[in-house]
Amino acid sequence: MKPPLFTRTIKDFVYTNAVIVAFGITALLLVTAMRMPVAQAAPFTCSSTFYQLIDERLHTLNISDGTYDPIGPTQPFEAYNALGYNTEDNLLYALIVDDVADDAELVSIDDAGTVTNLGTPTGLPSGLLSLAGDFDESGNLWAYPITGGTTMYKIDVSAGTSTSETLSADPGTVRDFMYHSNSLYGINFDGVLQRVSLTTGTVNSAAVSGLASTGKYGAGWSNNNGDIYVSNTDTGKVYKITEYNTAAPVAELILNGTATNSTDGGSCYLANNPFPPIEDVSVECTTEVGSPCIFDVPDLCVNQLITAPQRGTSVFSGTKITYTPNSNTADQERYTYLRRSSQGQTANCFVTINFIPKVPDAGDEPTSSKPLAGIVAAVSGTMATVFSYSRWRQHR
Repeated sequence: MKPPLFTRTIKDFVYTNAVIVAFGITALLLVTAMRMPVAQAAPFTCSSTFYQLIDERLHTLNISDGTYDPIGPTQPFEAYNALGYNTEDNLLYALIVDDVADDAELVSIDDAGTVTNLGTPTGLPSGLLSLAGDFDESGNLWAYPITGGTTMYKIDVSAGTSTSETLSADPGTVRDFMYHSNSLYGINFDGVLQRVSLTTGTVNSAAVSGLASTGKYGAGWSNNNGDIYVSNTDTGKVYKITEYNTAAPVAELILNGTATNSTDGGSCYLANNPFPPIEDVSVECTTEVGSPCIFDVPDLCVNQLITAPQRGTSVFSGTKITYTPNSNTADQERYTYLRRSSQGQTANCFVTINFIPKVPDAGDEPTSSKPLAGIVAAVSGTMATVFSYSRWRQHR
């Protein structure tokens, strides 16, 4: 898709993204009516990459160690923000925010980090400064003003137009939004999740367990699994936000990244989760009837039961798990713990407890020498007496 052609007057010249014609330093301006050839931007491939704008330059986040790799050159303007990934053309878009006295200018960014200035979309208010934004599924970049309030701006990047949309409440100090299922999600300075419905404009808020009550969450990402992630600008720590459509969302630390001075995030929401999946594991423990069973905690299994044991209790203690039966039943026990990687990927940890008949201690004697009903053992052609261990008694 060719980027739209906008025209804007700046100081003593008029420019388009194709050509500039000016004479001297006077106000006399001539603008060619002919559009000059423009090199086609090379689109990104929709992938699980986390993109970040850091200090006027595009980067990718290395999910293995939390470092950043730059793409393209540092830009000459002070800053650009409200980054979003447009799945319509696989380009990144952002708004130049170098001076609140100037009109906000829309830029596109290709896979080489080349930035193309597209000018100011029609309908975008003068002096708009936006640090938080993301795309919906129809090629619209939603931008939220740094000044707050109950208005967001819906920018159609293909048409170069903008409309204002009214929200039910002020989302506050959100510094980035992530798109999922026709809603935007962001974290404000108080560690409160803001959910914005793009259908109704309704804003819902919920404090996030696991986040500090203060902090700037300037970069965020989402994917086709419905996962959303945020990065703390001051610490570089990356969190996965779960239960985000409930009244009790939870933050899980998944990566210790690198602190940045300023940052904004973007990702293709149609891409897969960037963190490698983990597999289910199984562990078995065998013990005598009525006795506890102690075994090592399997790798990545955590103290969170998915299905609880039915005939006993299971307790974590350091690197060991102790299962204690409630009775002398010999029935096999099965239950499941959660398995979770440091990047927040989850699987099952299946536990099976097997029971064998109790072996009598030395000095014990049987209470009966009668064969058990239905149990006959052939030993050298004779009948062997088989004792029920549950009927032994301690010799006193």
